[in-house]
Amino acid sequence: FYGCTAQDNNSSKTLEINLTDIESKENLHIFNSFATLLSYALVLISLILIVNYTGAVLRLHINKNKRNLGTLTAFGYPNKTIISLYLRITATILGGSFLISYLLVWPLGFFGFEAFLGVFGLSDALSDVSFAHIPIYYSVPLFVLLPLAVVAWRIQGQLKATPGDLVYDR
Repeated sequence: FYGCTAQDNNSSKTLEINLTDIESKENLHIFNSFATLLSYALVLISLILIVNYTGAVLRLHINKNKRNLGTLTAFGYPNKTIISLYLRITATILGGSFLISYLLVWPLGFFGFEAFLGVFGLSDALSDVSFAHIPIYYSVPLFVLLPLAVVAWRIQGQLKATPGDLVYDR
């Protein structure tokens, strides 16, 4: 039905088929699939970079606090107490930063995306496109629980050394 028009030339009826509409819809489907693939790739790369950066910051934090770990061990605190103390500190920092970032992404993402489309004059053409962020049931394990597990694992590894090795960086 697309692109078909009846032509009336001197009482002879012919049917002319115009395939440009069909080709443009096929091209739009290809472009849409490519854009979807790129957006998934961008999200995946972003997640990898965020987890990598968070892990590097946590490793740096633990390495800076080797002396504190050694001091607490030298004072006789059990390893479980030291690990739980650092996990509570890390959970407070991660939970607060996650909550702030999640609450800021919501309005900035929706309004920022609309403004971005408006600047380029695409708000009418892309009215079906909307902003969506990672659901909280995916993002909490990825950005809060996974770093906490890494911190617990790294601190347990650090606590295998003697207090003197931790304090004097041996």
